Amino acid sequence: MRTLFLTFIATVPWLVHAETPIIGSITNYVAGDARFSPGVLASLRYGYFTPYSGTVLVGGRVVQYSDQGDGSTITIQVPIDFPLGPTTVVLDNGQSQSQPFPITVDAYAPGIFVPTRSTDPYSLTLGCNSTATPGEMINLFAVGLGAVDAYHTVAKLTLSIGGVSAEVVDTTVSSSFFGRPGGIYRIRFLVPPGDGLHLVRVSIGGFESNVAALPVGRTILNYQSAVFKAGPAAAESIQTAVPCSGGDFIQPGFLLTGKPPDLPSSLGSVTFVVKDSAGVERLAPLYAVTSNQVNYVVPAGTAPGIASVTAKSGDRLIGEGDILIESVAPSLFSSVQLVRVRDSVQTAEVIPQFAGLYLIDMGADTDEVHLVVYGTGIRSRSSLSNVTAKLTGLDVVVEYAGPQGNPGIDQVNLHLPRTLAHRGAGGIEVTVDGTIASNNLSFAFN
Repeated sequence: MRTLFLTFIATVPWLVHAETPIIGSITNYVAGDARFSPGVLASLRYGYFTPYSGTVLVGGRVVQYSDQGDGSTITIQVPIDFPLGPTTVVLDNGQSQSQPFPITVDAYAPGIFVPTRSTDPYSLTLGCNSTATPGEMINLFAVGLGAVDAYHTVAKLTLSIGGVSAEVVDTTVSSSFFGRPGGIYRIRFLVPPGDGLHLVRVSIGGFESNVAALPVGRTILNYQSAVFKAGPAAAESIQTAVPCSGGDFIQPGFLLTGKPPDLPSSLGSVTFVVKDSAGVERLAPLYAVTSNQVNYVVPAGTAPGIASVTAKSGDRLIGEGDILIESVAPSLFSSVQLVRVRDSVQTAEVIPQFAGLYLIDMGADTDEVHLVVYGTGIRSRSSLSNVTAKLTGLDVVVEYAGPQGNPGIDQVNLHLPRTLAHRGAGGIEVTVDGTIASNNLSFAFN
């Protein structure tokens, strides 16, 4: 199914309230995946407009939580003495309970924050305004390193920087999200020589963490364009690069754009070269260039593994940065469209928004409703059957998942079941070959 963008927007807001709590998704708070271990922090998305008030039960045990104040997300901690194996998470608002949401607790579920000079994982993180120096001692905070407390030490872990094993100076237990020992750990290491953005990863007990960016000297930072956050990329996915300490891409105040489908490999003398893990170099197609941002497409054929991205303006080196290439790296843009079939007539609709939610009216019982979600990093999925989706925690049928037509842009077409009508609010979870798509989308159904 192919759809067109429309230009009208409905402006009449409406509210939906669900008396029964709904769990939309649960992910590792730091790593962003669906892996959990004793002591790990988890981010739970639920279907409410206002902060959640009630209890959270993991395996029948009441656990502490912190509401993020956005009316849709709370942070919970799996108890450090929790047994391994499958279990469930339930919300209880005092009147009714949510459907049990299944999770599995493994021995380890490592997730790492952005490296920092601070003893606080939430402050003074390294970035464009503060790059590291070779030989400097840096802190790396992590979760999911096992069921330990202040009287134990974590199991042996390994640290890699830019794909090369690095020496860990020491690892200590830090305070958790709720002020108790056991949830967050501090790893100290020395910054290796060489400018550029280096990818840091922790491995423990056969489990690997997410990767975090360590910017050293003259650097470019790479982000998933759909959600503008650091993460893996896939061949033919769209990335956004930001320069650090290497000067502007072009003169401030200008915008240069490529015209799809035939994107240029140079705009205003700016080029991006992607050297993959096999050592093959390719020029990246460019969507747009400004003084402080470039949107580019990872070249087709880029091999999985750690790739280096080099940005130049003519002969001037702007910066370098590593990027992790995976077979798929799904993320969803904040752009959706509704397709409704009524009395055998198909129409495309722009979905109105209110309070950060896309408001979907399921219409009459005879209406056939489809949701089109746009993203990137999806097209190389192994098969359509390995693409699944949930809306407000409810399984929905995936009809199509692949290229939209323009370079790097993919789309996922979903058939919405009638059981969504009056279900309330919640998030979307699209999983491609086992990887949950990053997104900032929330919906409410009437």
